[in-house]
Amino acid sequence: MPALSLPAAALSDGEIDGSDTRLSPGLSTMRSASNLTVQAPTAMHLEPWAFAVVQDQERLKRHSDRAKAARVEQGSATDALVQAGDPHPHGHLAKLADPAFNFFCDVGTLVVICRKSGGAFADADCWLAAENPMLA
Repeated sequence: MPALSLPAAALSDGEIDGSDTRLSPGLSTMRSASNLTVQAPTAMHLEPWAFAVVQDQERLKRHSDRAKAARVEQGSATDALVQAGDPHPHGHLAKLADPAFNFFCDVGTLVVICRKSGGAFADADCWLAAENPMLA
C-alpha cells in the first residue's frame, strides 16, 4: 500500500494554499503535524484513516453549530456530568446553548480524522493517528 502524503492531500484540496505567505508558520506546523500523523502505527497496516483540514471560518462555524446541536440532542450530557460528580452540570449545557460559544475554541485550523474503512482495529488506528501530533 503506498504511503499517504497528508501535506500533499491537504494542499491539493484548496484548504491550505502554500503560496499564501500569511500562512507560512501555520503551514510549516501543519506539515510537521501531518508527517507525525501518517507515521502512526496501525494494527494491520491498513491505514484506515482519511484527513480533512478545515480553515474556512464560515465552515468552521457551521461545523461548530452542528456539533453543539448534536451534543445537546444526545440528552445524556447532563446524566454523564452528574455521574462524573461535576458540581455544575447545567453550566456545560448552557454553554452549548450560547450562540457565541465555539465548540472548537475558535481555532483557525481544524484537522478531522475520519475512519474510511472498517475492521476490528480501525477506530484504534484513528486514535493513534490523533495521538502522534499531540505528543510532539
